[in-house]
Amino acid sequence: MSELASVLYKKGLKQIDEGKYDKAIVYLLNAVKEDSSFFDAYLDLAYCYAMMGDFEEAEYYSNRALEIRENDVDALLILSFVYHKFGFFDDEIEVLNRVLNTGIDKDTKAEIFLNLGNAYYEKNDPNSAMAYYKKVLELEPDNVEAYVNLGNAYFSAEKFKKSTEAYLLALQYDPEDSNIYSNLGVAYIELGEKEKAFKYLKTSIRLDPYNESAHYNLGVLYTIEGKGDKAMEQYRRLLELKSEMAQSLLKIIELKNRFDTDRLL
Repeated sequence: MSELASVLYKKGLKQIDEGKYDKAIVYLLNAVKEDSSFFDAYLDLAYCYAMMGDFEEAEYYSNRALEIRENDVDALLILSFVYHKFGFFDDEIEVLNRVLNTGIDKDTKAEIFLNLGNAYYEKNDPNSAMAYYKKVLELEPDNVEAYVNLGNAYFSAEKFKKSTEAYLLALQYDPEDSNIYSNLGVAYIELGEKEKAFKYLKTSIRLDPYNESAHYNLGVLYTIEGKGDKAMEQYRRLLELKSEMAQSLLKIIELKNRFDTDRLL
């Protein structure tokens, strides 16, 4: 590698660290112009283009890296990231399975299983997603993200009791995560266990007063319980947070009020 290519690459990395992907690309392109076999620069070009929403360039530079190092794990992971980001989940799954055949270590295998679970979840295949999340947990029994995602997959499959079990296991390892409490609250709403739903949603908000989903779901629960004033408090809180969920909650409150009014007529 030439000294100039190295200098340009380091300048590109600095721009990436600052989130200035367009400027990083200029440096990285000049780096590969100086050294056409600059593997790491191709990887970072793929990442930058992906972050800027340019699928074709992101895929192109991922494949350029693979031309230099066929079946390189880092290059395959970048390519799988590109496919996931742009919603090409079948392609992502194919690439991730290629990674599994490269003799990776335990930690990388757990990462691949997690990514495979996420890809299948996005494909609306919760059963396959569950299978891969369980594989992660076999390797890493304290993986909070795998427990949470497993809970989400159970929820998607309408296995709400199983989803609460997974979320509760996640809380054993991360008892301060507001989002997990919010997820639990929603699952308990589906189970009809409203006292538990209130408990977990309020805990979520206590841990993170800015958690929009928790405020929204608490508002929905108050609406279900016929507590319109309290539901409106959550609506106003969402307005303060400038949340897009505010109008959705308001519509639910208005529909409940209209339904109750119509029933009385």
